[in-house]
Amino acid sequence: MNGNVVGADKFLEKAPQFEKLVLSVPWLNHYVQEEHHKVLIRLSFVGSASLSDADMKVFDADMHAIGRDELTPQIEAAKDRIALLIVGFGAEESDWLVLPDRRMLLWRYWQTPIYGKPNLLKWSASALSRKPCAKLPDNFVGCVGVEITADGSLQPLK
Repeated sequence: MNGNVVGADKFLEKAPQFEKLVLSVPWLNHYVQEEHHKVLIRLSFVGSASLSDADMKVFDADMHAIGRDELTPQIEAAKDRIALLIVGFGAEESDWLVLPDRRMLLWRYWQTPIYGKPNLLKWSASALSRKPCAKLPDNFVGCVGVEITADGSLQPLK
């Protein structure tokens, strides 16, 4: 606004806690530093949180659409302490939530027929059951709602 940076103070105050959380996930830290240091990973930050209120509404609708309503209350309860990661870029992107207990949740990913392979960290698209999302059902986006333990094990859907 008028050449002034707005919100930088909130970012500088709050963002380090989300960065610290992401770096505390053992398997993710190893994956990035030891195996795939060129993977593009971005930390979302809006207002004073990583997972914004708008993101939360979309997440809720998406989990309802794929029959994973049980995830919404636990994500809502910890929303201010959850990091939203965007892995990859454009047509090869996936969105992950990092929970305070260092579990991760693959929310959704983009996959187009032209570009092919989404970046799903150490998993392949064939290993994950994707369903149409509520908000972007015809936009090459699939919702997953699968949980990953802090040690990097894929949890079977309940």
